[in-house]
Amino acid sequence: MECSTNDAKKKTFVQTVQEVAARLAAELYDRVAQEPRTLTEMEGEATQVMWQLGEALLQALCELWVPPYPEPEIRCTCGETAQYVRRRSGQMKTQLGIVRLRRPYYLCEHCGQGRYPVDEALGFCAGSISAGLDGLLAYVGSLLPFDEAAALLEQLRGLSVSSGRIRRSTETLGQRVQVQEAQAVEQAWAQGHPPPATAPLPPSQPLYISMDGVSVLLRQQGGREQKLGAVYTTKAKPARQRPDQLEIRAEQMSFYTEMAEATTFGRGLWLEAQRRGMGQAEQVVVIGDGAHWIWRLAEEHFPDAIQILDWYHASSYIWKAAHAIYGEDSDLSKPWAEHRLDQLWEGKLDPLLRELQSHASHQAVREAISYFQNNRSRMDYPRYRKMGLQIGSGVIESGCKHVIAHRLRQAGMRWTEEGAQAVAKLRARLKSGRWEETVALIPPPRRSYHRSAA
Repeated sequence: MECSTNDAKKKTFVQTVQEVAARLAAELYDRVAQEPRTLTEMEGEATQVMWQLGEALLQALCELWVPPYPEPEIRCTCGETAQYVRRRSGQMKTQLGIVRLRRPYYLCEHCGQGRYPVDEALGFCAGSISAGLDGLLAYVGSLLPFDEAAALLEQLRGLSVSSGRIRRSTETLGQRVQVQEAQAVEQAWAQGHPPPATAPLPPSQPLYISMDGVSVLLRQQGGREQKLGAVYTTKAKPARQRPDQLEIRAEQMSFYTEMAEATTFGRGLWLEAQRRGMGQAEQVVVIGDGAHWIWRLAEEHFPDAIQILDWYHASSYIWKAAHAIYGEDSDLSKPWAEHRLDQLWEGKLDPLLRELQSHASHQAVREAISYFQNNRSRMDYPRYRKMGLQIGSGVIESGCKHVIAHRLRQAGMRWTEEGAQAVAKLRARLKSGRWEETVALIPPPRRSYHRSAA
C-alpha cells in the first residue's frame, strides 16, 4: 500500500496540522493572559502544548495511509479473496500519545481470517503500544526500577504508563536478546567456526578480556551469581597526575553477561570476543582476579592469550599479610607492605615468597603464599609493562557495578531468575553501545483477526 503525496493531500495535511497548532497556541495564550505566570509555569504549559501538537502531527501522518475509497476486495494470505466489510475504529498508544484510526476491514470467507491492510503497512495494532514506545519503555526500565521509570516518563514525556507495562517491555526485550545470543552460540558451535566480526579491531591493538561475577538476590532462592565479561581495547594517554608519564586506559568496552554456569557463559563471551575481532588480534590478554573458573575458561576459549593476575588483587594479599603480621595500626605494617609491593612490581617473586614463608604462622600469610604460587605464571609485571599491557582489572570491577549492581542490587530488590537475566542482558547491550541494534529486535505489534466457525 502506497502513501499518496500529491499536492492536494499535502495541502490538507499541512492545513490540518496548522489548524491544530493555531488552536493550541490560542488556548495557551488565553490561559496565560488571564493572570501573570512565572517562567517555570509557562514552561510547563508550553511543554504540554508541544506534546499535544506532536500527538496531532503523528495522527495526521498516520491518516495519510488510510484510503478515502477502500478497494472492494484484496488478496488474502490463504490465496483466496477477502471482501471489504466496513471501517473499524482502533487506537494505539505511542511515544507521542494516542493514535486513533478508522481503517478498512476485510474478511475472507474461505479461511475466516480478517485483515487490516493499513495496520499491516503501518505496524498499527489496536489496543497495543507502538514498537517505538515499547523500545522506550525497555530503555527506561533497564535504567531505573520500574515504578521510578513510570514516574520519570510521566514527568518528562507526559506519558501515563504502568510499572507493570514497563516491566513487560523490559523483560520481553531482554529475553529476545537472550534468545538471539543463545542461537548465535549454538550456530557457531554447530558450524565449528564463529561468524565474521561486526566490530573490527583497530590495527596493532591487543584485545583484552576480563571476567567476574556479582551476586543477585532471587525470590525464594537467595543469591545467584550473574557473571559478566568485558571485551575492550586500550590506549596510552598522559596520566592526569603525571602528564610526563603515560597510563594505559581502556576504551571501546563491550559486555556479555549470563546467570548460568561457567561453560555456558564462556561460550557466549568467546563469541563476543569474536564479534570484536579476536580472530584478527595480534595479541589477546585475559586479566582476572585469580578465581579458578576464570583461568579455566581462559585456557578453554582463549588458549593463546597472555594471562595476567590483576595487580590490585595481588596487592591486597600483601596488605592482608602485613596487617596479620604487625597489626593494622602498627607503624611497621606499611613499610613492610610497601617493600613487598616493590618486589612484586619488579618481578622479584622468590625473595617475596621467602619473606612470606618466614611469617607462615599467620593464616592471611599462608593464603597469600598459596595465591601467589597458584598464579605465579601470571605475575610477570615487568614484562607486561614493557609490552605496554594493562595489568589491572578495573574495567570489569567497574562493569560489575554499573552494568549489574546499580540496577539489580538496589535495596530490597528480589528478582525472578528470568527477570534478572533479562534486565542484565539489556544493560550489557546498553553499556556496550549496542542499543539501536537491540531495540530493532522488537517486531511490529500484530494481532490475529480470525472469525470462529459457526
